[in-house]
Amino acid sequence: DDPDDPDDSGDGVRIDMISGARMQGLTTMEKIRLILDGVRDGNIVILEEGLSPDEESRLIEVTMTEISPDDFTGIEI
Repeated sequence: DDPDDPDDSGDGVRIDMISGARMQGLTTMEKIRLILDGVRDGNIVILEEGLSPDEESRLIEVTMTEISPDDFTGIEI
């Protein structure tokens, strides 16, 4: 386990905190891509500011179309 190697997942958990400033100005789909790309990399993604109800619905919709049911661990809003 090399902590300086970004490709070395080790046994740890990686948490991505996305600031409100980072999300500001992004379209709904850009926000969703940012979130799902982090999750797809095996990270826990935490948003400093929540999504709007419409964005939450779209996130769930996109997630459901892209997941493999056997690999889905969940989504919490």
